[in-house]
Amino acid sequence: MKRLAKRLGVPIARFAGAATSPRADCRKPRAARATPLAEAASRAGYAHILTGHTLDDQAETVLFRLAV
Repeated sequence: MKRLAKRLGVPIARFAGAATSPRADCRKPRAARATPLAEAASRAGYAHILTGHTLDDQAETVLFRLAV
């Protein structure tokens, strides 16, 4: 993602989210991330933002769901 953003001339920022337990409602952490992302976009003067995930994120999701 960093290489693509650089090639397109798009600024990139990284936000670390709070860890959640496997049994946590996945909508709560997602909603908790929405506010700081929207605030950062607003401060930077952007109307839209893009988010991305890595393969590690996908593996973590599968393992969390198996653990429940």
